[in-house]
Amino acid sequence: MKAQAALLTFCLSLLAASGPLSAFLQEQRTGAFMLGVLRRDGIVIPFASFDGRRWSKRWPERLPDERPISLADIPKPWWGIEPRPGRLRHWNDGAEVGEVTLTSPVVSPLMCEPRFALRSDYKSSQPAPPGFVLPFPKDGLVISGDVSVSTIATVDPASEEAKGVLGRALEEFNREENASASAFTDWYHPVKPSERKKLPVTLEAIYRAPTDDPEWTAYFIEAIREYPPGPKDRDGCGLATYVSGFVLTNKQRAAIRIGAAITFCDRKDVGYMLPFGLVQADGKTYWVFQHAGFETESYQVLRPHRRNVDTAVIFNAGGCGR
Repeated sequence: MKAQAALLTFCLSLLAASGPLSAFLQEQRTGAFMLGVLRRDGIVIPFASFDGRRWSKRWPERLPDERPISLADIPKPWWGIEPRPGRLRHWNDGAEVGEVTLTSPVVSPLMCEPRFALRSDYKSSQPAPPGFVLPFPKDGLVISGDVSVSTIATVDPASEEAKGVLGRALEEFNREENASASAFTDWYHPVKPSERKKLPVTLEAIYRAPTDDPEWTAYFIEAIREYPPGPKDRDGCGLATYVSGFVLTNKQRAAIRIGAAITFCDRKDVGYMLPFGLVQADGKTYWVFQHAGFETESYQVLRPHRRNVDTAVIFNAGGCGR
């Protein structure tokens, strides 16, 4: 009876504290915030919002028919949060650099397409290149709210750590290469699969960050297998297989989430990752980065974990030649 009475007293105390406890837990949830890319010329492209529970992309990916002439005229849903942000915190390479003030809307060429964006008072310490340089240089992220941005580490591709990650991914590299080659309906790869896998794979870039599971580490790799030019290859530019994606590892095993593209040595249709940083949203860790090449540019918010890579936002920032 004494034990039951003690248990009842304990339960009643929890109920009495449920209001403050609920409020405390609510305060621990990530607040609402908006993410934007900061170009070196001071142009800001908002691309993702988190309302405290879920991610969304509200900023238009195409030039709107009716273009607001002031910040106050921008429709509230485009921001994805309330109230409309005016000053944003600037983060670059995991460090808070300062604040940026939004000044006015602007129609700006992003890649080869006009897009609706925002001017700011940001002045880079480095000169901005001509607008035709693609992808245009970025000076990091701007963010509203109290969320911090931490670093995605760059790993030396020649290090033993990088070689170990590539070694775990080689078998999947070969499978993805074969699948990509088989996807063509009117073209056949001139090199047989058994011969393809004999050629070396070069790791060109690798990035690392912890996951929400302390036993697992997430890597993003960019690797290529190049082939000698064939008799029908123009200008001596041979085939190449470019593979990128996530490799998640612990001490015993790895989870591979990569994809392959068959291309040529000029890599015209290949995109590369530019890491902006990690953000925490509702207790989960997300990679924020740019994926861009000669023809397309996108900003992405992804959460890699051992079971999958969850997509929060993929924002199409522009394209060329399509």
